[in-house]
Amino acid sequence: MEPIAEMRDALKHTWYPFLARFPCPTPVQLAAFKPLLSGRDCLVCSPSATGKTEAIVAPLVERHLESGATSLPAILVVSPTRALVNDLVRRLQEPLAVMGLRVHRRTGDHAVLDRRNPPQVLVTTPESLDSLLVRQTSFLRDVRALMLDELHILDGSARGDQLAILIERLRALLGRLQCVASSATLHDPGGVAERYLSEEAEHVFVEKPREFSARWLRYRSREDLLSSLASLWSDGQETRKILVFLDRRADVEELASHARGHGRLGNRVYAHHGSLSRSERERVEARFLADPSAVCFATMTLELGIDIGDVDLVVLVGPPPSVSAFLQRMGRGNRRTGAARLLGFYFDQGELVCFRHLEELARKGDLCTQAYVFRPSVLVQQAGSLLLQSSSGWLTAPVLRGRLARPIRERFGNERLDELLAALCHKDWLKTGRHGRYYPGERLHQAFERRNLHANLQQDPGTLEVIDENTGQSIGLVAAASEKQRMAIGGRGRTVLRLSEDKVFVKSTNGPAVASRFSPRGRRVMSREMARSLARFLGLSGNRLPLVETPSGLALFHFEGTLAGELLAHHLKKSHRWPVKKCTSLTLIMEEPFPQKELPPIQPDAIERDAMSIGTRLSKLASAGPFHRFLPASWHKIFLGDVLPYEELARSWSHAPIERQPPGDLCDTMVALGRLR
Repeated sequence: MEPIAEMRDALKHTWYPFLARFPCPTPVQLAAFKPLLSGRDCLVCSPSATGKTEAIVAPLVERHLESGATSLPAILVVSPTRALVNDLVRRLQEPLAVMGLRVHRRTGDHAVLDRRNPPQVLVTTPESLDSLLVRQTSFLRDVRALMLDELHILDGSARGDQLAILIERLRALLGRLQCVASSATLHDPGGVAERYLSEEAEHVFVEKPREFSARWLRYRSREDLLSSLASLWSDGQETRKILVFLDRRADVEELASHARGHGRLGNRVYAHHGSLSRSERERVEARFLADPSAVCFATMTLELGIDIGDVDLVVLVGPPPSVSAFLQRMGRGNRRTGAARLLGFYFDQGELVCFRHLEELARKGDLCTQAYVFRPSVLVQQAGSLLLQSSSGWLTAPVLRGRLARPIRERFGNERLDELLAALCHKDWLKTGRHGRYYPGERLHQAFERRNLHANLQQDPGTLEVIDENTGQSIGLVAAASEKQRMAIGGRGRTVLRLSEDKVFVKSTNGPAVASRFSPRGRRVMSREMARSLARFLGLSGNRLPLVETPSGLALFHFEGTLAGELLAHHLKKSHRWPVKKCTSLTLIMEEPFPQKELPPIQPDAIERDAMSIGTRLSKLASAGPFHRFLPASWHKIFLGDVLPYEELARSWSHAPIERQPPGDLCDTMVALGRLR
């Protein structure tokens, strides 16, 4: 039997609702249906826009219908963001309704579940799944299959570690659970499968990367950039819909507000980022999806799989922070046609080199991802969550250990977990009892009541809510505002009318305005692997450190990335009295005169001590998680040792020769690279 005919026969109920609208099944859909129908755990990897959602959901729903179950949710989908949850629900509603099935969402924005009319498919986030396990455990008792959507967004973060433990908690609750993970880009599929799936999990890979064309264009000013965009947008049918990515929310607002006053772009300009309100983001998503011709300026919030229609051209203003981000952004274009079209705007030679480096890595499929490190702060959060889920009202180290994913369980024995739980008693997170039992403490009760317990996300500092005076609608959040200020938010100019406690009331105004001030989201972090790959791309080999004269001072290029660079700078200043003024992910800016010819001898124990002295800063850069402060001091030390390979760093740095870079093209490029954050 032909593969397509075999697939159509196997998916008796779901073929027409999910797949018949497409010309033919995609390779990943043909490869995935058999293992999924068999009930096995599965890791499904395929490039963006290849139909992974249908490849997974159709067989899972088919199995559900064959079982005859009709009550509580049978299929649970966990997606990284609320926006992706909303998008998945919108995409699944119609095909499921054809079969008489319902899909609902459960997020912080949509927390109410109708027990009298429960859905067969429930879509949620890791945080809301955590909340459900504690607050509405019985609602999950009939779940048979779990889909992990866009897993690469979560893996390697505190949220990913939380999800791995939540899966073990679900398995303990249900006794049987088919778990399926989907991803467009994965550096270590075997490690990912080990963290989230069963030992017998099958891997389905469609590895052919998506084709794309890329070109790079220099700009010298905001007006220069906007004129180029307007020209591209005016080209006619080929470039009617443009998605422009920037890294900073303030840059999105500034460009979008100025674009509104730029000729034909005027009313066809949108802005999208994480500080806009949910209703504002959803309005932008819906209007950009429906608009056949428009320009949308966005941060990483639109990197993911939200359906915004077929984008003709993806524009990057400056190079993104990683290969994964480059691929995600590029993959948003031409999803329903052929090769993606990509245009990168660069300001100087340094940005151009980074663009070309990213393109080379993307075409080779090299993600330059750092090795996986478990965030032990998640154990603090999960100990509290698991304890409040427990019907007995107490927790022990063996119970906590039994909920850890396999790779982590071997590392955290009962004795180590007892050390953690005892330390949490001193923080009022827990209270100790007899027989090694622990009970909820005051701080845990407070976190639960304030709904701060379930998230491993860094909280923003204090913010002000922006309210449209005429409509009463929330537009977004800003860090500061003053009366009569003209600021840009939502891609429009707004005049501040009045301030009231934690709210800012505004009215829309014509013309561009100054970008709003947003709460800082932390420093942009470059991995050590990415930095060292860039050095090789430039033709620099070995451990020689180029020294280049730049407008900021003498730049000593270390190519060690953000974390190791911070440690090297601190160690040289503290232990060797070197005149380091500033550190970036690629350079140390030195005061003159600077006569050194090589780095000093460096010992692993010396840099370990210096790492501990700036441990809070390094842990934050390493995204240790919001509960990291609750860990015992010895655990902080172990975590830093995991993310910073002291022995390897000491070997690489000790006596590394320093060489002044002679004038020439490479020197000019490195001067420009020295300006990068």
